[in-house]
Amino acid sequence: MKKTAIFMADGCEEIEALTVVDIIRRAQMEITTISISDKKEVTSSHNVTFFADAIASEVNFDEYDAVVLPGGMPGTLNLGASEIVNEVVKKFAAEGKIVAAICAGWSSAMPSLSARSSRFMP
Repeated sequence: MKKTAIFMADGCEEIEALTVVDIIRRAQMEITTISISDKKEVTSSHNVTFFADAIASEVNFDEYDAVVLPGGMPGTLNLGASEIVNEVVKKFAAEGKIVAAICAGWSSAMPSLSARSSRFMP
């Protein structure tokens, strides 16, 4: 079964993050919510607090087929400032894996992407 990772950053847009998770899980597909900080607790741009499944520094991204970058401010800026997010996006792009971004999420990925080397889905 294909596996998807979705990065969760403080300040993310909760609709853009959690709706993706809900739809993929309802389809009985696997998605892991991944906090980019050193804690599982994530607070959205509208002060909704939730817990991610995992912490990015503890995840083996080789097990995943796609990564999702939700938008929201300042979540998008936090994604773009994350070394792990940038490394994963570059690696997925180089391997032709899917990098999906919602709304402003694309801006966190663009510095790491080459249009020729990725299946980027804005």
